[in-house]
Amino acid sequence: MQWFRKVIEMGAPAAAPNLELPADDLMATVADDTQDRHDEKGRLKAIMCCAEAVGREALANHLALETNLSVSDAKATLLASPNGGTLAPTDPRAVRVRELDANFTAAFNRAAYAADETPVGEPETAVERISRNYQIASGLPVRQ
Repeated sequence: MQWFRKVIEMGAPAAAPNLELPADDLMATVADDTQDRHDEKGRLKAIMCCAEAVGREALANHLALETNLSVSDAKATLLASPNGGTLAPTDPRAVRVRELDANFTAAFNRAAYAADETPVGEPETAVERISRNYQIASGLPVRQ
């Protein structure tokens, strides 16, 4: 019978430690977390929206989100880096992609004024509707 008691004692879980925080400590921890989040948001905003970030938005995003630099250090880094708008593009493919993106954005913005539905007559196919809307958005004369 004694061996049975030892087996039971070996399988019994140890008393769990009390991990609860007193209510005052818990409120202080929550307040500290809130203040830390507020400070971090302020740091992100200060880095990403500063005047030094104009033309260097990708670097500003990286410095704000991926590093722990202070605002003054991040501004100094941004100021020392070349402005993205002043660099001459060297890759012809990148230039072409940028042009196509700009053309697509312009066409997309004009597409808001595209014709809503089919004019009176036969219903048009999806291809005809897409072609008509593309012609309107790109400023081409619409073929009826």
